[in-house]
Amino acid sequence: MTTNGDDRTTPHAALSWVPEAFGSLGKKQYETALAMQRELLDTFEQINHAWFARAQSEIDLAAEFLGKVAETRSIPGVATACQECISKQLEMFSEDSRRMLADGEKLPDSTSSDHGLASADRRARH
Repeated sequence: MTTNGDDRTTPHAALSWVPEAFGSLGKKQYETALAMQRELLDTFEQINHAWFARAQSEIDLAAEFLGKVAETRSIPGVATACQECISKQLEMFSEDSRRMLADGEKLPDSTSSDHGLASADRRARH
């Protein structure tokens, strides 16, 4: 603490380091949180694009199926078209399951990868 000449001390001199220290600490935390949020939003964007592509492939499959049914004039032909469509849908469902698991793993990784929390959390679970 400093004195003013009349033996009074000014509290500002003693605490002058506090705002600077907290300011730089707060700035680092803010930048870290902002980077984590940006990475999380990028991950959501990637996941969103993948699911939109998946929805488009489902639309394409339905259009293909309807085209085959419209072309086919026999019951066995329609049955074959149904079997092909169901087979492709089952493949797509299998891919969806894998994608959902992978997307679920991306989210914790994107929020904690810079801080080593994801790997420590995975080690604790296994």
